[in-house]
Amino acid sequence: MTTSQTVPTVPRLDAFDRKTIGLTADFIEAAFDDATILAGILYGSLLVLLPEDDPAFVDESIARGIEAVRQGRDVVFRHLVPASDSANPS
Repeated sequence: MTTSQTVPTVPRLDAFDRKTIGLTADFIEAAFDDATILAGILYGSLLVLLPEDDPAFVDESIARGIEAVRQGRDVVFRHLVPASDSANPS
């Protein structure tokens, strides 16, 4: 006799999660080009990426980062500039 098994629920990604994943991918790509952007990010810390072009996302990210600090996590906040700005500094 076999027992039935339940398939785990696949987590749903909301807009915040999707934006975070995109920013993380951009940050990793930038780190391949210039590893110095990793300076000051301690192993095991929570990295909170703050884009210039989305104030509402930044507000939510900061709130989540502060909550992590209150829970005892090491948190690093990092501002990001759009790729086009970093490629052509003014």
